[in-house]
Amino acid sequence: MSNAGTSSANGQVEMEPDGAVARMARLKQYLAAHPERGIPELRLLHEEDWMDEALKADLDSEVGMRLALSQLRQLAQNQSHHVLAAALKAFTAAHGGQVPATPAQLAPFLERPEDADLLNLFTPYTGIARLAAPGGESWVFQERPSVDDWFDSETMLGANGSFAIQSAAPGFEVLRAMDRFVKATGIQPTDASQVTPYLTEPVSPAIVAAMVRGRERLTRSPRRAIKDSGSPGRRAAGSACGRSGRPRQA
Repeated sequence: MSNAGTSSANGQVEMEPDGAVARMARLKQYLAAHPERGIPELRLLHEEDWMDEALKADLDSEVGMRLALSQLRQLAQNQSHHVLAAALKAFTAAHGGQVPATPAQLAPFLERPEDADLLNLFTPYTGIARLAAPGGESWVFQERPSVDDWFDSETMLGANGSFAIQSAAPGFEVLRAMDRFVKATGIQPTDASQVTPYLTEPVSPAIVAAMVRGRERLTRSPRRAIKDSGSPGRRAAGSACGRSGRPRQA
C-alpha cells in the first residue's frame, strides 16, 4: 500500500487528498454525520476493512458513500451471522433439536460473552420466506429492519445455522439501470425518467429519483490532519452478499 501522507513532528499525519488513510477518514466522517447509517456490528471490522472499501469507493457522491457503507455493513453482519449460527447449532444440539424461542437464549452458547449484544439485533422470524431454508430446516430468526432502503437486504438465520439474504436491495438494480442508460446514450442520467426504462426489476420511483439526485458530487471536506491509526488489523471474513446485491445462501 502506498504512503497515505507525510509524518509531522507532533506524530500526526498530514493526509494527501486521495491517500488510503485520508479516504478512510472521509468515509468515517460521512458516517459520523449520518449516524443512522451505522450498525453495532461495525465494531467487528478492522481498519484494513475500512481502508480497502474506501480505496475502491466513489467518495464524491451520496450514492458512492452509501454504497461503501452498505458493503461494510454486509461485511460486519457476515461476521455476526457466523457468531450467532455457531451458538444456534450448539443450542439445538444441547436441546435435542429444539430451537430457541428468543435470541437471548443463545447467550450461554456464545464463544465470547462480549458478543451478547449481537443477540439484540435479531428477532424471531415471523415473515413468509421467499427462499426455502436448506435441508428442509426452518428459518428461526430475522435481522432487525435495514438502515438503508437503497442497499440493505433482509437476512434470515436457519435452525441449522445457515443464513440467507432474502431479497436483493433495490439500489443495485438502479445502479445497473444507470449503467445501461450511460452505455446506450453516452451521458449521465439527470432525471429518474431516463433511468426507469432501463430497469429490469420493479423499484420504487422515489428510490430511483433519490438515487439519480444522489449521483451528484458531494462537497469535499478541506484537507485536515488526523492521527495515524497505526497498522491495520487482519482482513475479516467475506460478506454474505457481494456488490451485485444478489441473494446468496451461506
